[in-house]
Order: sequence, then structure tokens, then C-alpha cells
Amino acid sequence: MEFYDKVFRYSDVFSLIIDSNKNPDYVKSINMQTGGRRAGYLISTKIIDDKKIDNIYYKLRIKPIYYSILIIMIGILMIFNTNIFNVVLKKFNKDVEIKIYIIVILGYLYLIIPFIIFVFSWTRYIVSIPVNMIIFYILYLMIKDSIINYNKVYKINIIVFIVMIMSIILFVLVSGIGEIFEQSIDMLRGRNPIFRDLINFSWPVIYTKSGYAIVYYIGHWIVPAVFGKFFGLTVGNMFLVLWSSIGIFISIILVLYYLNINRSRYILIALLLFIFFSPIAEIHTFSSRILSYYSSHLQDLQLLFNQAIAIWVMSSLFLVQRNSSNFAFLGLSVILYSPYAVIGILPYMIVKTLIDLKENLLLTIKNIFSLKNIFSSITIFPLLMFYFSSNSVGSSSSLRFLLSEYNALEFLYFYILAFGLHLFLIFKNNKNNYIYYVSIFMLFAVASIMYGPDQNFHRVNITAIFFIYVLVVDYLNKNANIKSIRKNILIFLLILSSLASLTSISNSISYFVYGGVTKELGRETFNTDENDFVLNTVTSKNLDKSIFFKYIAKNKK
Repeated sequence: MEFYDKVFRYSDVFSLIIDSNKNPDYVKSINMQTGGRRAGYLISTKIIDDKKIDNIYYKLRIKPIYYSILIIMIGILMIFNTNIFNVVLKKFNKDVEIKIYIIVILGYLYLIIPFIIFVFSWTRYIVSIPVNMIIFYILYLMIKDSIINYNKVYKINIIVFIVMIMSIILFVLVSGIGEIFEQSIDMLRGRNPIFRDLINFSWPVIYTKSGYAIVYYIGHWIVPAVFGKFFGLTVGNMFLVLWSSIGIFISIILVLYYLNINRSRYILIALLLFIFFSPIAEIHTFSSRILSYYSSHLQDLQLLFNQAIAIWVMSSLFLVQRNSSNFAFLGLSVILYSPYAVIGILPYMIVKTLIDLKENLLLTIKNIFSLKNIFSSITIFPLLMFYFSSNSVGSSSSLRFLLSEYNALEFLYFYILAFGLHLFLIFKNNKNNYIYYVSIFMLFAVASIMYGPDQNFHRVNITAIFFIYVLVVDYLNKNANIKSIRKNILIFLLILSSLASLTSISNSISYFVYGGVTKELGRETFNTDENDFVLNTVTSKNLDKSIFFKYIAKNKK
């Protein structure tokens, strides 16, 4: 379709909507592409030679992305305009008081509850009862310590709190979680069928057609799947959205507490940055030869939500830890969500422990060998090691060092384009911050490694990218009243890098506005005779050779 009226008639400012009730008789159907695009499919009873088809009625509407940009600009104006912002807050001068120890405890529970359910429902009672008893004892110790060490209150204006909750839920929905907005191919081909199979099959999930068993990072789905088993898929998806939103809420609150951000304006800035935080450019955007990239927070939700959210929770909990006495629990409890998380957080834990050893040798050794660390290591690690070692693809994967295959200078160039400029601009505030230096190492090192048949190893960097987000927010908060070229350049880079996420979110909203709830739900189940790569990625083929399914898992025969 070409537009023959309106201003900017040949641009993409407008979405096109066909009025199908007024089609000419020879036009049987017109199906335009989603999102109000100008291209589509027309079926006619006659050959149409004319460039212009008469009597095709349509409407032009400004695309939602421009409304989104306008709303965000108004929001930013209100945040930075002291007079407007203060007037709004004064009308609702009431705070929500959040007890930090409750958020910390919720974070621990968020990570470990799926494992507890997994142990109870997938393993034999001779394993599940003693393991879960030990886990409950660990939780008792951690809850007791949290009440003592985090007995503080964090206050948020009630309007800011409501905006935060609504923004988090919308962020989760537009990413495709919940099967309402348009979804990524990863959700359609892999994550949707896993969630449905966890609801529809008894646990452990062993498929009747192939005899394969699910061996994947299922932690994020376990709690919502329990509700789905009792009340159906729709309720399961509602709890999947809720579970995802809770994880992000915990992460943001802990970051705000860790950075001591109390001003409402900067709470909202931290929230906006979390939603739109992104590299300036992805590596594969500039070079298809290099099979690695840095992902935005939105991409993490669209492609890896079952891993990313728990990694954010773990990372935010790590920031508020006083010592290393909980490190084993933090690193191991997230494995059921993502084994990559352990590799991502381990360097930070090692460096933090070395710093503590230098300051107080005996106390740090005592913390390292705490009951929580010991019991976590002897329960969580071996059980999940046997489970994941059963995976068909993982057991045959190999490491590739891309620096030996590609030019190191090319890697450095892309690295600078991604986050190098951010890190350079905030260096002054982080000269003595070990998180800053470890993040630099991780971003470059992980990008140079490839593991397995596809590039999944970049998921290790979710932790490092999250920490860079934290450092950027900290820099902006501490330099709030300082005018500097450095800060202005950083703000420009943040706006520039956020455009891709903004466009993606606006497109999702546009598809929803014009097309309604997504009808493309992808693959329904992995219970099939067909043998493909995705099926092999999420299952174990040889159960008789698996230690987990032979000796540990419940017998379903």
C-alpha cells in the first residue's frame, strides 16, 4: 500500500488499517502484516495491473512508538523538572515502608524454593527427605542472620512505588512472558513447550513417545507450573508473569538499598535505566563472523527470562552480603535456573573473599567454612550435577577460544562499542572498586569463549552487565548535582543505547494494539517422535545410563 494523503505519506510514521467491510467485489481478502505495516497479502478474482487499486478504504494512525517516545519524554521532563515533580509528590505525601530483611529473605526463597519443589517431586524419598531437611536448616540460619543484619527500613513514595510495580509488570508482559504480547522465536520453539509440558506431564517429565526426559534449566517455571497443574495453563501463565515480576522487584529494591538511593527522582531513573539498559551495539551486529554478543536487559527477558531474572536476584543479593558465609548458597541455589550463573558470579566471589582474607584472615576462613556453605555444597551441587550431566547436548559440548580464531583488535573494537565507553566514563568513581575491574575482565573474557554447538556461553555475562548497570546508576546518583561533560556524554550514550529496546517495546505494544493477544504460541510439546536440535538441547536420551534417572529420580515405570 502507498499512502495518497496525509503528511509524511511515504514514511513509516503511520500504521495502516484496512477497512475490510468496504473492499471491492473482486477483492476476496486483504491480510496486512502485523503492527500496522504497509505490506500484506491480497487475494483477488482478477489480475490487477494498475499501480493504484481503487476503492480500498484504509485508515492511518500514528504508530504507538511515537506515543511511547512522547510519554517517556513527558515522564523524563517531570522527573527532571523539580517544580512539577515536587507538586505531584506533595499531593501524595505518603511512603511505603519496606523492611530490607524481608526483601533479602524473599530473595533467598526465590532462589531456593524451586529447588526444594524439584527435590521433593523429582527424586526418591530416600534423597528428598534428608536433602530438604538440610535445606530448611540452611534457610533457618539465613533467615535468622537476615533479621539481625538487615534490620533497616527503605522508604518509597507511594506514587513512585505504584509506578515501579506497574512498570515492572508491563516490562515483563511486553517481553512475551505470559503469552499475551508477541514472543521471540526462543519462547515459541523452546520455552513455551517446556512450560506446558511441566504442567501437563507428571514429574519427573519423561515423554511417552520418545522415552526422553526433560533435563534443562527449569527452575523459573517450577512454581508457576505447580499452579498450572491445579488450575490450568491460563492461571499458570498468570503466575509466570507474577513470579517474573517478583524477581525483578526484589533485584531493583536491593540495588536501591545497596546504592542508598532515597530521592524519588533517582529511584525512577534507576527503574528506567533497568528497563532500557543496553550495550551501544551488539557484537554480532557489526560482525556476523564473531559468534558472541552482549545483550540488553530486554533481550535477556525476551530470550533468556528463565535464566536472567534469577541471575539478577542472585547478583543483587551478592551486593548486600556482608561476608562470604552465604556464597555457596547463592551460587548453587541458582543453578536450577542457570548453570551459567555460577561461572558469572564466581570471579566476584573469589576477589571479594581475597579482599576479606587480607583484612581479617581468621574471620574470613570461618565464613568460608560456615555451615551454610558446607551444607549447600554437599546437597545442592551433587544433585544438580548428576541431573544436568544427563543432558544429551551438554555432555558432548566443547570449548572454543575465539581469540585464537579472530583478530584480538577486532574483539577490542566491538568491546569498546558495547560497554567500553560506559566503563571509561565512570572510572573516576570506581578506581578502588573490585566489581568494576572484575566486570571489565568478564566482559572481554566471556565474549572470547564459545561453548557447545551454539553460543550460549555469553549468558555468563548477564551478571557483569547487571553490575555495570549498578555502577552507572551509582555514578549518576552521586553526581546528581554536578555539571560535567563526562556525565552528559554518559547520559547521551545511555539514551542512544536505549533506542533499540524502546523500539522493540513499542513494536510489541503496536502488535498488541492492532492484533490483540498473540495467536502464535509456537511448539506445543516436546512429546514427539521427531529428533531435532531443540529437543536434544532440553532432554536426556539415555536414561538407563544416567546416574540421576537410574538411582536418584523417582521410578515412573
